[in-house]
Amino acid sequence: MAEGNLIKISIRVEPEILKRIDNLVDNIIVKNRSDAIRNLVKKAIHTERTAVILSKGTDTKYFNIDDRMKLENGEYNITAKLPHGKTLVEEQIDLVKSAGFKKIFIIALPEIIIKIKEILGRKKNIIYIENNHGLKTMDALRLLKGKVNSDFLCFFGHDYPNMNLEGIFDEHINNHCYATLNMTWGGPEAKSYLEVNGTKITKFEERSPKIPHITFNSIFVLNPRFLDEKGHSLSYDVFPRVAKRGLLNGFITDHRIRKVLKLKDKEIVMKEIRKTKKLIKA
Repeated sequence: MAEGNLIKISIRVEPEILKRIDNLVDNIIVKNRSDAIRNLVKKAIHTERTAVILSKGTDTKYFNIDDRMKLENGEYNITAKLPHGKTLVEEQIDLVKSAGFKKIFIIALPEIIIKIKEILGRKKNIIYIENNHGLKTMDALRLLKGKVNSDFLCFFGHDYPNMNLEGIFDEHINNHCYATLNMTWGGPEAKSYLEVNGTKITKFEERSPKIPHITFNSIFVLNPRFLDEKGHSLSYDVFPRVAKRGLLNGFITDHRIRKVLKLKDKEIVMKEIRKTKKLIKA
């Protein structure tokens, strides 16, 4: 943030706290007490990070709920058991927690929530919201109203969100964005089509132009005011309209999010999980 955008304040602290603050100053990254205090405040704010897993219903006439939420063997994709024995939802929870997201909401059909609870047991800071009627994505997301009061990360129940979750969240917060979508370079088969000017998404369409293009990568961060938006589907109604108003930001990454939509996807996601865990350990 430029110096001109900073507001000067005065605070009083105990001598021992001031000494610890001074110990953080290295004259390279942290140049002074103000830098040190600003960094500490940002970290404190981010400890309350919230993530939402949206086990989606149907947004299009081409897929019914079973098409998008069940595999060929009848398993729900979010509770599907992966080759190493753990389920997709367990890996999702592990990943978002490792990125510093403390509170997690899961929005799903009642029967899916029952299965998730059987898998996860009584894990702390996981809140379940029943999507009783298989609502479309925006309608289901609107169930969060009154339950979240800060910006939140969101992804879909069939996704393994193998990307820089902290990066997209920090970018969204630091730029005071209304909505930030992860985007990547997609092939002709990628469904959503984005036009971008800098970091601003100027057009969002749920269609494929049949040529390589920039596409929505299934992960996004929203300000809680976004829940007041009208419309039923994020991709067909809300994102296109918000883009026209100039309120849709983009965060670019270089690979596609892996999804569990077919039995064969389990092994693909498993390889991605192994790769991600190696990077986290490194």
